[in-house]
Amino acid sequence: MQIDSKYPECSNIQIFWNVVVGAKGQIVIPSEVRKMIDLNPGDSMIVTVKHGKAIWLVKSSDLESFVEMMQEELKRIKE
Repeated sequence: MQIDSKYPECSNIQIFWNVVVGAKGQIVIPSEVRKMIDLNPGDSMIVTVKHGKAIWLVKSSDLESFVEMMQEELKRIKE
C-alpha cells in the first residue's frame, strides 16, 4: 500500500504488512522488501530511531544517500 499524505514526511512510504517481533527481538523482512532494496544474506544494515517511535533500516552500502536524506530532514526540522 502506498501512503499519500498532505504531510511531506509521510510521502513515499510503502506499507507491506505487519511483521511480528520474536522472543529474541528479531523480525523477518518480507521478500518483496528484500528484493526491492536488493538486500541479501550477509548485507550490513544501519538501525536509526526517529522520535522514539519509528525505526529505519538502511543498507550500509546506501549510507551516503541516507546521510543526505537525514541532512534534509534536519534542515526541515530546523525551519
